[in-house]
Amino acid sequence: MSWLKKAWDGLSWLGKVLVALGAVLVFIVGYAVLKEWNVGGFIAGLFDKEPSDRDKVKVANTVPDERVDKAGAPISIGTPDDKGFTQWNVHETEISSNPFRDKSKIKVVSTVEVDTVDGGKRTEKVIKEIALPKGVKDKDVSKVVEVKPDIFVVEVVDTSGVSAADLLDEL
Repeated sequence: MSWLKKAWDGLSWLGKVLVALGAVLVFIVGYAVLKEWNVGGFIAGLFDKEPSDRDKVKVANTVPDERVDKAGAPISIGTPDDKGFTQWNVHETEISSNPFRDKSKIKVVSTVEVDTVDGGKRTEKVIKEIALPKGVKDKDVSKVVEVKPDIFVVEVVDTSGVSAADLLDEL
């Protein structure tokens, strides 16, 4: 009977370990799924909070109906109007939550229209990684503006530890 009790104890210990491992796996998978679904943004949307960055980018990249040239044709993004003002293409920025990330770089996400084989068009995400000026960390960035292809202007937040003079010295 003693060997039967030892076998039962061993099996119950193995069962506890498997249940613990299963709970850890459920937690990890649940975290990954909920993070991908952005439950916080969904709940904020239910309570009518501020629009997401994607919505702001979409609005910023929409040419207003009033933005027309002298002939009445719409002025496209990147083209100056008769007063010299230019509406630039706005991109999302992506900051990883990984604590071991390279904090001296930031990812800029843009969408481009690509021609398909069947003659249609589809949008595709393009991610560019930008090296930030010396002393500027990714969390200090307020906006990134692409002035020309692969030429970016980085604006830091007001609470950044980097002064404007230091930033200009590094450029």
